[in-house]
Amino acid sequence: MGPGGGVRRPAGRRELFLGDATALGLFLELVPTASAAVGAVEVPAATVAAARDLLRGLDVVAGQDEPGAVLRERLAGFGEPPAPACLAGHAGTVQDLRA
Repeated sequence: MGPGGGVRRPAGRRELFLGDATALGLFLELVPTASAAVGAVEVPAATVAAARDLLRGLDVVAGQDEPGAVLRERLAGFGEPPAPACLAGHAGTVQDLRA
């Protein structure tokens, strides 16, 4: 982010957000300032309702045994995903989603 801080983001473009429960704080700050946000956050099943209350605008889904499995399915559903994208969470999941 460098001197002066802030994240430079293009105005008027749809942005993709995909992450797990560790990304909630980041997404709470970024999603409301996005022109158009789409995406999903994968959280433990017991916390889905609470996460939905916190984070409006993205799908909040229950995770499966394999980290990122639901996020990979969601990404495949976009066809050509929007750019820019914010991927956060489990390192292996982020690497898979980037590929």
